Amino acid sequence: MDYVRSHPAVYRYLNTQMFPYKIKFKFSGCPMDCATANSRADFALIGTWIGAPEVDQGLFRKMVEEGKINPKEIVDSCPSKAITWDEEKKELRIDGSKCLKAMNCIRKAFPAIRPGKNRKIALLVGAHVQGHFGPKLARAVALLDSIEEVIPFATELINKYMELAPRRHRIGDMIIKRGFKVISEVADKTLPNKPKGTPSSHLRISIGTNLTDDERKMYEDWAKQIMNEYFGGGSSSR
Repeated sequence: MDYVRSHPAVYRYLNTQMFPYKIKFKFSGCPMDCATANSRADFALIGTWIGAPEVDQGLFRKMVEEGKINPKEIVDSCPSKAITWDEEKKELRIDGSKCLKAMNCIRKAFPAIRPGKNRKIALLVGAHVQGHFGPKLARAVALLDSIEEVIPFATELINKYMELAPRRHRIGDMIIKRGFKVISEVADKTLPNKPKGTPSSHLRISIGTNLTDDERKMYEDWAKQIMNEYFGGGSSSR
């Protein structure tokens, strides 16, 4: 809050409400997204890294020997198949070019597996639960090195939002009506030297990222049950 109060570019918007509708900023320290920024914030700032997670092979082997983790489960839990286990050398290998930052391996084997050292901040925009066109997830914009870098982008995009969006439309609604080109043009202007967001370079986040495996399974079973009740099976073309 002290940071917000000291930054005129942010405070002037908080002091006088000028937007077509509300704007939310959310911050999460890692791709597990405990703040659910990716599904609830017009501006989502989420900690991430480039490349593979850091693996302490000695600690990992010790945890395996003590029965705390199962390397096969770690391998199977990776959605992009970036992880392999060398049974002979007792080494876990992670291909950074394939890593989607799903956080499954880190959740299961922390602190033997930790976020990589090349830390970044993923900037995503356009999420909300309530909006003119219904709920939607955020879309990736760029990778930042510091939180300060978002201010020019956010200021320019808010000005565009006030210019283009009808009353009670969120930024995500504006993207649907005007296209993502509005966002990319602002990013090109204010973040010209930053890597643009792609599925492999920022993070893989879904609404269920911050759920446990048991919770995900529960919701999956619940969804299948509803499909069966209403359509007589989960593969209906309706």
